[in-house]
Amino acid sequence: METGKDKVKKICDVLRKETLEPSQKQAEEMLAQAGLQAQEIIAQARLKQKQLLSDAKEQIQKERAIFTSSLSQTSKQVIEALKQDIKENIFNKELLHLLKSEMNKPEVLSRLINAVIGAVEKEGIGSDLSVYIPEAVPAREVNALLLQNILGKLREKSVLIGSSIHGGIELKIHDKNISIEITDTSLEELIERYSRRDFHKIIFKK
Repeated sequence: METGKDKVKKICDVLRKETLEPSQKQAEEMLAQAGLQAQEIIAQARLKQKQLLSDAKEQIQKERAIFTSSLSQTSKQVIEALKQDIKENIFNKELLHLLKSEMNKPEVLSRLINAVIGAVEKEGIGSDLSVYIPEAVPAREVNALLLQNILGKLREKSVLIGSSIHGGIELKIHDKNISIEITDTSLEELIERYSRRDFHKIIFKK
């Protein structure tokens, strides 16, 4: 015969089976589902992290490549500018200074005159000649260094002063109406042109 206590126990068992056990099972399923979702979220987060790191590395590499290219281009521009500066401010200025200095020396001018008039005489171009030299050079010093037969061929028996000549000589062949200039200005371009190759091999080589 069931007692009141047994009846209460049966009721509790029924309630547990009908309410608590399903709830517990549902809770376990929810926990399992939540665990799976958590694992999926973590996996997605790790994948996203890897993607972000990969994107960051790629961006850094791109920026580094751009920076390196820009730096290389800038360096080339600086080097080219330096080369041009060397050419224009060192080579050309030194060349001009050297030419002006040499082309105002009596011994250099006398050798030029002897050579040019000798060549004119050899070719039979003309005999009525005048020679002009820079006003900074004393005519008597140049005359003293000229060969006597060369000096005798000059119309004035002396070199003349040319106000427009700053270095070198100008030979006028009157009977042919010809002028031959061997001045610092004319020689500067000529020497620079023919010395440029060797100079560029040293300074402007690629």
